[in-house]
Amino acid sequence: MVTLHCSGFELDTSTSGTAAVQGSASASSFLSGGSFSDFELPGPSSKGLMTNIYSSSSKTQTPGSSLRTPAPGPSLVTSSSTYRRTPSSRRTPHISSTTPGMPTSSVVVAIVEGRGLAKGEIGMASIDLKKPELNLSQIIMPYTACENPSALFKFLSEQIPYANLSSVQRKYFNEAKGLDYVKQLCVPEYNTVEMEVASKYYCLATAAALLKYVEFIQNVVYAPGSIKVVFKGSEKTAIIDASTIKNLELIQNARDPESGHCLCGVLNHTKTAGGARLLRSNILQPPCVIGRFLDIDHLTSMCVQLPKQETVKTAESKITTVIYLKHTLELIEPLRMSLQDTEADLFKAYYESLNESRFATIIQSIQTVIHDDTRVVSELLGEIRENVGCLYKLSELVSVMDMLVSFAHLCTLSDYVRPEFTDTLAIKNGRHPILDKILTEPPTANNTYATEGSNFLVITGPNMSGKSTYLKQIALLQIMAQVGCYVPAEYASFRAADQILSRIGSDDDIETNSSTFTLEMREIHFIIQNASDKSLIVIDELGRGTSSEEGVGICFSIAETLLKRKKAFSEEAASEKITYTHVVSKGKTEEKHYVMQTGFAFLEAGSVRSKNTTNILIKNFLDVFIGAVAYWLFGYAFAFGAESNVFIGHKYFALADLPAEKYSHWFFHFVFAATAATIVSGAMAERTEFKAYLVYSVFLTGFVYPVVTHWAWDGNGWLATGLKYTKDNVTMSVTYQDFAGSGVVHVVGGAVALIGASLVGPRIGRFVHGVPVVISGHTVPKAALGGFIVFFGFLAFNGGSQAAIANEGDANAVALSIVNTVLGGASGALTAMIIKRLGFVDKYWSLLFTINGGLTGMVAMCAGCNVVHPYVAAFIGIIAGMAYVAWSTVMLRVKVDDPLDAVAVHLGGGLWGVLSVPIFNKESGIFYAGDDHSFRLFGWNLLGVLVIWAWSSILAFILFIILRLTKQLRVSEEIELKGLDIPKHGEPAYPLESYGDGWNESPSAKRQTFPFTQHPPILQSHVSLRNGQPPNGSKRNGQVSTPVQNDQISNIEENVIRNPAVDVIKPSHMVDTAF
Repeated sequence: MVTLHCSGFELDTSTSGTAAVQGSASASSFLSGGSFSDFELPGPSSKGLMTNIYSSSSKTQTPGSSLRTPAPGPSLVTSSSTYRRTPSSRRTPHISSTTPGMPTSSVVVAIVEGRGLAKGEIGMASIDLKKPELNLSQIIMPYTACENPSALFKFLSEQIPYANLSSVQRKYFNEAKGLDYVKQLCVPEYNTVEMEVASKYYCLATAAALLKYVEFIQNVVYAPGSIKVVFKGSEKTAIIDASTIKNLELIQNARDPESGHCLCGVLNHTKTAGGARLLRSNILQPPCVIGRFLDIDHLTSMCVQLPKQETVKTAESKITTVIYLKHTLELIEPLRMSLQDTEADLFKAYYESLNESRFATIIQSIQTVIHDDTRVVSELLGEIRENVGCLYKLSELVSVMDMLVSFAHLCTLSDYVRPEFTDTLAIKNGRHPILDKILTEPPTANNTYATEGSNFLVITGPNMSGKSTYLKQIALLQIMAQVGCYVPAEYASFRAADQILSRIGSDDDIETNSSTFTLEMREIHFIIQNASDKSLIVIDELGRGTSSEEGVGICFSIAETLLKRKKAFSEEAASEKITYTHVVSKGKTEEKHYVMQTGFAFLEAGSVRSKNTTNILIKNFLDVFIGAVAYWLFGYAFAFGAESNVFIGHKYFALADLPAEKYSHWFFHFVFAATAATIVSGAMAERTEFKAYLVYSVFLTGFVYPVVTHWAWDGNGWLATGLKYTKDNVTMSVTYQDFAGSGVVHVVGGAVALIGASLVGPRIGRFVHGVPVVISGHTVPKAALGGFIVFFGFLAFNGGSQAAIANEGDANAVALSIVNTVLGGASGALTAMIIKRLGFVDKYWSLLFTINGGLTGMVAMCAGCNVVHPYVAAFIGIIAGMAYVAWSTVMLRVKVDDPLDAVAVHLGGGLWGVLSVPIFNKESGIFYAGDDHSFRLFGWNLLGVLVIWAWSSILAFILFIILRLTKQLRVSEEIELKGLDIPKHGEPAYPLESYGDGWNESPSAKRQTFPFTQHPPILQSHVSLRNGQPPNGSKRNGQVSTPVQNDQISNIEENVIRNPAVDVIKPSHMVDTAF
């Protein structure tokens, strides 16, 4: 496949326009083509130029040969407006000897200049025959640079002395045929270039002449769909495509072209035609090199038009010209004096330019003959022509000054500010410039901010809220700034954009047979192909041309494509990508965290006895509600306050002065705080005073957890700051590694749970004479359902800790986190289940052991789920399953009652998770690197997790010991035996008859005794026992028991082991203990 690359030229406009091209070729690189007999080459006195530059060679043309060998010397071909037969000797390029110092190249360049109202526009196309690259460009130049038909021809002859210049008939410069060539030859993947060049008349005209010349003169024919076509404009100016010019209403209003309600109409207060043309060209091609903004006094002309014959009309024109010239020259001195005290370098240069002695010479010559016979005017013009260079400088100077005065006039009458050019797009209270002019009341001002860390922005809002206007406003202000005008805003900072690309509107295109959707996709394809690291892109209502479902999918796909473009969205490039489209709600991750809270509620409710179900459920709800209020009032300020030290933050209390973009950050971390509180409520279930729960929940979510968060996850915290040391003259940093909170969340919750469970004491009947006794929950299915929900919630817990998918690789990090969390949980679950099955006493396939082992594995994966390999995640899960079994066994040995094994799961799993990261980190872990730095990382993580454990434990001990001394920590024995639902909440979770003896007792009801046979078997642990008798109303060996009174409660621990009637209360070593 041949590559056709259309790019622009850097135009040296000090005298005229040209293109520097290089390449190399030989005769063998050409393909056979058609006849050249119909291709005429007129003389070089036209506007369109075609230059043919070849490497020197000694090969000659063989008469009559069908293969024409390119001339070793260069040739230039130009288009002509007059038909002229060329001798046959001109049909084939002649051969010349090698020119010393001539560059070896084989590039054909076609150039055409505009006529009439299009003067000042130049179209160019070039192709390298050795390495075929087609370069298309259309450039706007000052009118004065193109007045003489032979100036460009003369300039090229001077600048490329070794080139032969030839001309081509004007008829071959056909823009319709040029567009056909582009459609026919362009590779399908790059056919969006049609949109860019469709309105570029002169560049298409040169492309048609160039390809026709290559076909007939060089016998080179390209296969259809084989050429890469890319359009680029002149260098050092921004490219604005035709659709963007129309959509942004740069030159004329879309509805009323004569109204002047466009950007050009707003800025145009010029008084001269030259100034108006210069303003228009700057709007269409804003400078993108800051050093060249408005510095255009170097644009001069060497062209002087000579009439072919003298007529009355030309004589009158000459006289008028002389009179206008005299009037203009008389204004030079006032203009020069107005620039005398200016400080700008541009104006100082103009001041010096106006102090030109040739101005006095010209006006003196005019004054000597202006009142005499008009026949001497021709002689006068001849004298003036010798000093004409200064007149062209004057012409350009006046145009620039006219444009600047227009800007000054606009800024004086309006509340505009001077823009800055930095690496950040920042606009404070910016206003739409067109609306700012035409509306009777000022339009609503808006802020805009795009920088390295935030360059893909989404604007959302209801219909008619001004989203499209806002997008257009940004692009218009960017153009105004690059043109050199002040902008309507309180403050404005811009990055110089090399392209301004847009997709705005929902129209179809009958001319190209394109529906709304087809046109939308073509424009988006063009944007994706041409976006660079300095482009400004605005897209309005992407996907509007199709159904909602398809539109959402297209938006995701295009957004991902743009985000994956390293050139456009890397931190180094920091492009400004401002897009209005569909967006994924950032609340989805937090919603999954709430699902996780639901899982904890089901898991805890199923693991406690039925008489405490309401109590445990209300605590799970309050974990969220209390956590929200406490984290709002104090927690977030302590954790992420902008004014902070290494220990604690102290700003944003009650979210005061918190920037709006940080609200989602608060929401994300408040859910983590609620999770830490939930861990504690499970470990202290079924016997804790509700007032004590309220106190420790506020204390944990409002102070204990936020301080740890500040240490580890805020940039000012001491764990996050870490240690710095120098090794081999390189500064190394050691920081705390805990991605999703193995230490920050789970160790904090587990440590507080351990202290709370220890000080509140075990439930009645949990340990009898030092022997642990199982007190089973009332519904295994509910516990299993909670386990499932928590399992899937952990996927969002860990994957969502990425917080944002903004850079390349973020999506992969999220996927890796989820995969590792699944593998860690699965390995932990299987490990715990197998250990239980291999136990020394009871060998069961335990469901609850399996659930807790899986949770422990996922807790351990929180710290390093994004930095370890999947096989390492499985290994970490296996160790976590073992850790769970070990911690559960130790808790029983030291007689700490934890109904849900929360300490074993969260503290045991959290400690192992934090320590595993510096060991198995795939980039810096001990297992892979094994260097001094990896051991330092391990030491810092070890120190961090131990300090977190100590901090949480000390504060929890102080709080719980105070509650215990004031007798506010634990409920009475009577309430504990009856259950907390009715005495504390008055809302039983199940019908009263399900609760057993004493549950229906209330001040307003008589005491009733329910037979034991009405109790579900799992509730038999609630029945008081004495002297080996079975519970009330039950039969055993033909005997009926009597009711047990409350004064017999004191003997429960002694009787619970000896009475075989209670099937669900068994020695713990027969059920739970694995070793």
